[in-house]
Amino acid sequence: MAIKADGVLGRIAELWGEVPSARERRWLWMCLKFFSDGPPTQFSQFYNPAIERTIKSKGQFLGGDIEFELEKLLVIHATSIPVLRMGRFFNQLTDFDWIDGNDVRQLCWLIDHIHKGLNIEVPEARARLIDRDYFICLTDIVSLPIENKLGYLSNLHRSWMGHLKDTFYLNWFNDDKDPGRCAFSWKTLDSRLKSTSLDSIQLDPIIGQEFRKYPGGVGLKCYFDSLQVSDFEKKSHVGHVKKLWSQKKYREKLEKDKVRQRNFVLSDTTMKNLDKLAKGLDVSRTEALERLIELAARHGMPGTQAGSDATPNGALP
Repeated sequence: MAIKADGVLGRIAELWGEVPSARERRWLWMCLKFFSDGPPTQFSQFYNPAIERTIKSKGQFLGGDIEFELEKLLVIHATSIPVLRMGRFFNQLTDFDWIDGNDVRQLCWLIDHIHKGLNIEVPEARARLIDRDYFICLTDIVSLPIENKLGYLSNLHRSWMGHLKDTFYLNWFNDDKDPGRCAFSWKTLDSRLKSTSLDSIQLDPIIGQEFRKYPGGVGLKCYFDSLQVSDFEKKSHVGHVKKLWSQKKYREKLEKDKVRQRNFVLSDTTMKNLDKLAKGLDVSRTEALERLIELAARHGMPGTQAGSDATPNGALP
């Protein structure tokens, strides 16, 4: 059957034996450029940072177009083509339907987990591919039966849904109603980093920097997802930010309403009467006191005229 393709893609097709799909081209490029010594063969259940590897290119075709590099790599590794053709273990694309290409948080979480599952990461490939394609490509690279990969993806899906449920408290960082909430949160966390550097609860300022490029609360959620601390510790930090934010909004409201805090010394009897009045009106102590003062200012104190400077006994002081 004649191969119908022009340019670089046509030359790739001649070398490969058929026109490879975009997914297949990404897989071939990653195999030949980063895993020419052999692909990973399993997903580890336990992450071991001591053996994590950062995979770098073994070729000299850096910075070029992926198709251009793939053509050169196929020429160099022509003898490996039959083995590669037999080593394709691709899941159906529908197996990845639950992965949203626009969900930054989900993709960050998934990529982090597959890095740990393989104990490898490929920074150059991640930089040159969109995140969803990068994740699928890493899955395709693994030399395992399709059924095993499907089991891994199913477990990962369940873990992701459980993670969303367990970290519902991070939804506070959604800034739909309060545009300044996220900027305030980052600033507060920066300050907290300095004050907790010697405590048992710590945040990593280096990790946080890579997530600040994401808009709204997405970056903050990704940041907390990446922290290797317990949910208790994460909730402690979120609770601290929420408390300071509430105090800030309260002060802003007082300033807007031109309200100032005042201190008064009242007898126990007066306080009891004030509480009784507030309860009867179903209002706060402050509102009950404000109403009494407004009434007195409008109608005068008992035994005086409204606005009068007279004393309660009607005599001038």
